[in-house]
Amino acid sequence: MDPSEFHFDIEAYKRQSQIEEKYILNRFRERRDNIEEDYAPHSNRKYFKKDHVALEVVNKEWNEFKQFKEQELERLDKITMRQEETNLLMKERTQAKKMKMFMKLSEEEHLDDQSKELLEKLNEDIFRN
Repeated sequence: MDPSEFHFDIEAYKRQSQIEEKYILNRFRERRDNIEEDYAPHSNRKYFKKDHVALEVVNKEWNEFKQFKEQELERLDKITMRQEETNLLMKERTQAKKMKMFMKLSEEEHLDDQSKELLEKLNEDIFRN
């Protein structure tokens, strides 16, 4: 697949990722709250060490998830940056090819109608900026 044809909207992905992150955050909070309610110290049973461990596991999972998301966004930023560099290089190559073709056509004395049209189009493309 040609990299210039691959259009990736990183901002849209980040927005979608934030929505998913909020959903997952709410689920983690629900799990933590359920653990706290189930093993609350004010209940009739004693507050055991395993209750703290359960909360630590939930917090650890959340921290791992956050780190994974940050790494994923960094990778996507790098991919997007490479994509932009590739697109820029391809534009420069295309511009160089157009310039070379323009020079070749402008050197010829007798041009047919199709070559004249191509020369005019190249002239507009190259020198309009």
